[in-house]
Amino acid sequence: MKRRQDPATDTERAELERQIETLRRDVRRLRLEQDLLKKANELLKKDLGIDRRLLTNREKMELVDALRSTYALPELLREVGLPRSSFFYHRARLRFTDKYADVRGVMTDIFERNYRCYGYRRMHGSLAKQSVNLSEKVVRRLMKQQSLVPIARRRRRYGSYMGEISPAPDNL
Repeated sequence: MKRRQDPATDTERAELERQIETLRRDVRRLRLEQDLLKKANELLKKDLGIDRRLLTNREKMELVDALRSTYALPELLREVGLPRSSFFYHRARLRFTDKYADVRGVMTDIFERNYRCYGYRRMHGSLAKQSVNLSEKVVRRLMKQQSLVPIARRRRRYGSYMGEISPAPDNL
């Protein structure tokens, strides 16, 4: 005689199988999270307790690209919180070179030769003399990126105010 399985055991078995599947998904998600933290520490030299929301899109792209061989791309992008278009945009931007690389060197040289006193206006003028044509906005942006800030302090304006004639009364 064959044993009959009770319908109650079938439902219990189905419930246990669902629990196993959810646990497997949770384990995979936690492994992915742990791998992301380790890669962030390795690639970006960040702490193990980093907040992925504070990473820039470029740093997120580097993380996703490093773990792409292990995990699926949609899964990584969802976990990191990076749109697919942003991932491919930043990946394509890595191929381009800096079009102002030679100008940066010239600007640093001019700045150092003139005792770190040139602001963006004088820098723009001296670049124009060397036939390097850039807009003043670009010169300002490049100087800010290169941390080329003039040392000269602003003079204090003249004020004829001498102060109160008599001392202030006591606060009663």
